[in-house]
Amino acid sequence: MKAGVIVARWEYLVKSSRVIQWTCCKKHFLPTSQESLTCYRVSMSDVKSHILNNLRKYRNDMGFSQKEVAEILGFKSPSCISRWEKGISIPSWQHLFELSFIYSTIPNQFYDDLWNDIQKRLREKKLAMLDKKNNDEK
Repeated sequence: MKAGVIVARWEYLVKSSRVIQWTCCKKHFLPTSQESLTCYRVSMSDVKSHILNNLRKYRNDMGFSQKEVAEILGFKSPSCISRWEKGISIPSWQHLFELSFIYSTIPNQFYDDLWNDIQKRLREKKLAMLDKKNNDEK
């Protein structure tokens, strides 16, 4: 591995078909051939037990059944689609983009509440950073 390369791996712990914990591990490869490993864990008990989304609405708007969407995505059963729509689990990034293509929308439309929370939280930080940069340049 080249120095400075970061390898991130997301894992999740499932118990009784429910995601109970997400873990992201990032491995930093340093120039001194040492490695630094940083892990972040998020327990699902720390967040809402069901992630609100609009996946069912968009699927119904397109006139697809869960079984049809599962077939388009190459799944053997629609259970994964059902879990996503109920907010029990969330699609991977790839599946999120595939769903946005199938449903003819952009990915952030599926998770309005999450998207609005992210915008609110980051808007102030972004503006503060831009102000700081502008003041530093003067």
